[in-house]
Amino acid sequence: MFKHLLPAFALGLAACAQAPQAQTAPTKSEAALPTPLPLERLYQSPSLSGPSPRALAFSPDGKLVTFLKPRPDDSTRLDLWAFDVATGEASMLVDSRILEPEEVELSEEEKALRERQRIAGVKGIARYDWGTASTILVPIGGDLHLINLSSGTPEARQLTETDAFEYDAKVSPAGKYVSFIRDGALFAIELATGKETQLTPDGDASKALSYGTAEFVAQEEMSRYTGYWWSPDDAYVAYTRVDESTVDIVPRFDIAADKVTVVEQRYPKAGRPNAVVDLFVRDMGTGNAVEVDWRRNDWGPATDQYLARVNWLADSLAIRRVDRDQKVLQLELYSTDGGGGYGSESSERSDTWINLNNDFRPIRLRPGPEARFNDMGYLTTTEAQGYRHIVFASRQGLEADITSGDWPVSAIEYANAGDNVAYFTGYKDTPLERHLYSVPLAGGEPTRITPLGSSWSITMSPDGQSYIG
Repeated sequence: MFKHLLPAFALGLAACAQAPQAQTAPTKSEAALPTPLPLERLYQSPSLSGPSPRALAFSPDGKLVTFLKPRPDDSTRLDLWAFDVATGEASMLVDSRILEPEEVELSEEEKALRERQRIAGVKGIARYDWGTASTILVPIGGDLHLINLSSGTPEARQLTETDAFEYDAKVSPAGKYVSFIRDGALFAIELATGKETQLTPDGDASKALSYGTAEFVAQEEMSRYTGYWWSPDDAYVAYTRVDESTVDIVPRFDIAADKVTVVEQRYPKAGRPNAVVDLFVRDMGTGNAVEVDWRRNDWGPATDQYLARVNWLADSLAIRRVDRDQKVLQLELYSTDGGGGYGSESSERSDTWINLNNDFRPIRLRPGPEARFNDMGYLTTTEAQGYRHIVFASRQGLEADITSGDWPVSAIEYANAGDNVAYFTGYKDTPLERHLYSVPLAGGEPTRITPLGSSWSITMSPDGQSYIG
């Protein structure tokens, strides 16, 4: 049963911000005079609005909340901090200036990715990824660092040191590997041995060919920023092959503070060909890779079909594809042996536009030592009935509505069959405020958790017992 959801937890996190310094009270004559605020002060550090945390995440054991915090002397440079849930104390885990004494020029791929994620102006630590409860992966300066917290004092282990720029780095779900993209190819480092393995063929910039990457349309229009996905047990990794040779080369202006340059860029204009995106699955045990034929023959050429989302359901792939008009969204399950799909699980159509989402939550239906395909179901959301709501589906084709009504779900935040509950954000009480709700997996009336009067952004703990709001 769910016991310890903490609505007031956000108040503790607010204490991480630096408290204002005490000041001497102004005299009556001083108080009457307005303090001038020069225009340039609006863009200087520290920020007038104070430091605000970014990229909040729970540690896998739920004991820490980590976040990126700007430096007092440079609001664009972020360091990694941690908030101890038990003590309420915040401290810096990683000083970005120690890992990156001198600022490194970003690769064009990293610049493009940050632009799509709207973090182009960030310096220092732009992102990080939890591994185990005592390890954090920190990409910075074009190299990768693994931060170990087990000794009580953070210790950094540098995983890569190359002239190339490693990006889109992740810790695999079971914690065995750290993976990343380098020169248009996917690599993995086995953490136990430090052995580095190239998982895909070489990328070829001259042919606009890359592996494990997300093309422009996926990043900018579909909010898919990666092109590879680990299976839950690290036994497989699915990855894309992106051929952009079909995409037009278009000149664009690159505007900097002191100059304007013209850049030649492959840009998929409306009505023109998109990239060709193929999908493969590599068996980490044998090293063999097979192609997954995810496209539909009746949807036209490969350049007119979008690979929108890829998720894992035990040892099978759940693929969501969209047609060129973006009026049809289909979810289909595929085996990892390249034998084809099991059949379309769901299809959503719109006369105008399909809205994509990241809602896909595997649910184990039966207990056991391994998550087998037929033992798994999943929650997702659909707008098939007019409003976005949560539905349940299983391999056997069962489907049930978990929520319903004339109001929309925003996102599924957590779901667990053992707790018999799903947590989601939505607008049930008022269209002006997003709130956190719980609902039984069997369906029923949702229960609002967050108080009225504000709109909430939520990060749930891995065990569903607390949240950041």
